[in-house]
Amino acid sequence: MKPFIGWACFAVALAAIFAFEYAIALIAGAGTCASGVTPYTIVRPCPGGTGFLVAVLPCALFVALGGGIGAGYYLSTWPPLILWAALFVPLGVGFGVVAHGSPDVAVVFYGLCAMFVVMGIVPLFTAHKR
Repeated sequence: MKPFIGWACFAVALAAIFAFEYAIALIAGAGTCASGVTPYTIVRPCPGGTGFLVAVLPCALFVALGGGIGAGYYLSTWPPLILWAALFVPLGVGFGVVAHGSPDVAVVFYGLCAMFVVMGIVPLFTAHKR
């Protein structure tokens, strides 16, 4: 029964990570926007559902954290490390894609791309030392 619970925790955490990354992609696609009652002129209103997507972000992270802890408890060290890589490597690649299309932020975003990819991959190679 323990392996089943562990892999179920792993699947829930992986789904939450993908929900987190999908929400970030949709929010980033909206660009800068505003909504609400404000004395300032809103040039670009936010698309419908943006508030929901912003609410999804912390919820998905907490669910992923709980699932990763459960997978680590019931299985071994590897499933949480795979979840770690699944979180940081796609975010790094996303920064790289944005950097490629936006020359004005390219240096910063390429740096973030490299940092996130390294943060995601290095623990996979150092896990055997524990």
